[in-house]
Amino acid sequence: MISDDQWRSIPSIDQASVQMTPMLLNIAVTAMLTLPAEPAQTGVAVDKAGSGQAAARQPGGQANPRADPRAGGLMIRVAAGDWGGGDPQTIRLVLEAVAAEMLSRFSGREPLAPIHVSRSPVRPVTLFERGPHGEYRIELNASGRDAAPYIYEFAHELCHVLSNYERHHHAAAARSQQWFEEALCEVASLYSLKALANRWQRSAPTAELAAAAPGLLETARRFQQEAHRRLPTGTTLAGWYALAGARLGASAYDRNRNEVVANLLLPLFEENPELWGAISFLNLQAPGSSFRDYLQSWLDNAPPRYKDVIRYTISLFFRREAPPVAPGGDYPSRPLQIIVTFGPGGGADGMARKLAELLEPQVGMPVLVENVAGASGNAGLTKALLSSDPEHTLVTLIALTAAAWADGVGTIGASDFTILGIVQQSPSMLFVRADSPLADFEQFLAAAARRRLSVATSGRGTLDDLTLALLGSHGYLLQNAPFALPRQRYQATLDGRTDALFEEPGDVAGHLAAGALRPLVVFAGHRHAAFPAIPAIVEFGLAIDDLPNFRSLAVRAGVAADKVEILNRAIDTALRSDEWQHYCARTFSCASAVTPTEAAARVRRLVDRVGAHRARLPR
Repeated sequence: MISDDQWRSIPSIDQASVQMTPMLLNIAVTAMLTLPAEPAQTGVAVDKAGSGQAAARQPGGQANPRADPRAGGLMIRVAAGDWGGGDPQTIRLVLEAVAAEMLSRFSGREPLAPIHVSRSPVRPVTLFERGPHGEYRIELNASGRDAAPYIYEFAHELCHVLSNYERHHHAAAARSQQWFEEALCEVASLYSLKALANRWQRSAPTAELAAAAPGLLETARRFQQEAHRRLPTGTTLAGWYALAGARLGASAYDRNRNEVVANLLLPLFEENPELWGAISFLNLQAPGSSFRDYLQSWLDNAPPRYKDVIRYTISLFFRREAPPVAPGGDYPSRPLQIIVTFGPGGGADGMARKLAELLEPQVGMPVLVENVAGASGNAGLTKALLSSDPEHTLVTLIALTAAAWADGVGTIGASDFTILGIVQQSPSMLFVRADSPLADFEQFLAAAARRRLSVATSGRGTLDDLTLALLGSHGYLLQNAPFALPRQRYQATLDGRTDALFEEPGDVAGHLAAGALRPLVVFAGHRHAAFPAIPAIVEFGLAIDDLPNFRSLAVRAGVAADKVEILNRAIDTALRSDEWQHYCARTFSCASAVTPTEAAARVRRLVDRVGAHRARLPR
């Protein structure tokens, strides 16, 4: 549920934006979503043969035949009531858009029962007891012309349905962990406001909803910037939870504390929207006695595609208990693994696969590569730290991820790793689609001074994010559009879904060669030798030139020095090879040789520099 103060603070949309009139609304909104099979409810037929397929029944016992492909299979009925002048068509489009945005992440599973929506004069709520025909019952407090309250409230309540809110709701242990579900549903509200703002700015169902889009984005931004949603400076989430956990367990509706957690979890879902599918694996088992047990049950029930990010989420609340490092022996005694902390198709992935190829003859063992994307690279780092075989597990440690540590939110830091060396280095650049109306960086800045421009990045808290914030401190309106998967990031700009792309030139070398992208500026103190016509950021009087991206390989701290030395020698030999030199030249990323000690110092300096920059930004 959403507090009275929150929904009242949502601004009204322009008078010309959304017009509504009071009348009965019975609409079909559909979205293909499914949940794990559940016990038969009144009016819901469950296949006794074990297929788990359920069909929502009408009062006469007939399966409801209506389905709207715009939202995929979920039927929503909105009851008559005092909607304060709401227009049925516009409300239908708004609810349909929320359902489509959320439920498109839940493919291939059994459909939800219908949802009956009515108006409450008090506050929004999802009722535990279903209706007479097995339908879910949601009450909204929203009314009038404003689209934002409908989005905010319905996304929150739909999230409860998706996270199996009704299972074990009588159990005291379940109630003591309900605050986490409430925090996730606050994430759903913020996510939906921002996602629909971005979608409607490009393509809205109506001109009125297109006009509403900027207001949705500003509403979400204002909520995120509320002072009570921030961790105290220098406090990790684990440290904060150690103090606040008892109060959270005592009341599911401690809004101020729930919203601290929501603000910190929102970037995970923004980077990887498919993660919404993971919430359908909450609350499946009888709850344990502790929050750690509750999260462990979530991890145990989730399929493999969600486990790495869930492990990272757990590590935010509880300090990791890393497995011990095994004693010595022949090394390496089995295949090595390189965990790439971003998705396939990007620069880090290409770097790791090329190095794996060059390392195999040096170490006499296969070198396998696994992509673990999420949390701006920290999901992969967490998996490396929890590995049961740390001396055979390498991980990419990238400057943009280390930059996220400066926020102090998680428990990962430079001291957790032994750096094996800097493998690549490159300044970042800003790119636009070849046919963008923004001819150069001067035009880009002029446009950003008038209206908000979206920039595709690798995640929240990264160097990308910080650079945009530093530009924002000079009055430029820039929106971070994070993507965990590189190919999605690039495609967002190529498709025109974002105005620009923040990236290293080597990572998009193919798109540059094809003439699909063109650079506007390099974030460095001088021009890039490969792009002499492209200005450096300092030429515009903007001192954002001290945050170059670099990529390194690392192992968990504690791996024996003799094994680290074997890895260092193998990596050094690979980096000196003609094949690697050709590769790094082609990707504009050749790095000067540094010792592992110097590489570790560079990581620490970067974290300190990022912290200093962030300290100067307005909170």
